[in-house]
Amino acid sequence: ALENKKPIVKWRKLCMGATVKKLPKLELDKLYALCPGLTGVFVEGAPAMVTTNVCPGLGISNGSCVAFAGLRFEPPQLHKEMLALIAAAAPGDTVMLPHAPLYVLVSVKCRPGVSQPPCLFKLSVDEIVVPLKGVDEAFDVPLPGFTRAIKCNAPPVEIAFATTFHKCQGQTLERVVLCVPKRKFGGVTMEMFLVGATRVRAADHVRLMPLASVQDDFFHL
Repeated sequence: ALENKKPIVKWRKLCMGATVKKLPKLELDKLYALCPGLTGVFVEGAPAMVTTNVCPGLGISNGSCVAFAGLRFEPPQLHKEMLALIAAAAPGDTVMLPHAPLYVLVSVKCRPGVSQPPCLFKLSVDEIVVPLKGVDEAFDVPLPGFTRAIKCNAPPVEIAFATTFHKCQGQTLERVVLCVPKRKFGGVTMEMFLVGATRVRAADHVRLMPLASVQDDFFHL
């Protein structure tokens, strides 16, 4: 946020269901505190990842890497009010919006030779801005003695400075870091190593850690 000179924007995702609607405000506050996934986070320009198959044929699917570009609220008057709150915040400050956005706008780099999806406008020849509307999703919330599944509605995109290569669902990545420690648990197998190494276009886009010396090898995989 400080690097992009933008505030950190948060909001409560819209929870659904009779159980949630009957909760008093104090209990509802506890619910959001127990499950951080119920809070949306947005920083303009920050890297993000699509969390569902929006349009796989056009390259926007679960695991696609995008960047946050903007928020859209409805009706128009509410849109102006929410943007005014964001504009009044200093870079790095956190703004908790009282309303969730209808759309999260993301910039997408289109793959060569693939037709472009419907967009708001082009940033460049191969980069466009696409609106992502809310979809229904479920979160398991730990409650005293049991776990309850809570449904909410939110745009299918999350801030993601780093993620696992399995979560990227076969996407081609800019960089991959592989942890290959010499211990039984916590590292990767040879099969996982091959999956991660083939997620990039060039060998120098893979980083290995922690290979301490030239004596290290991969036999422990």
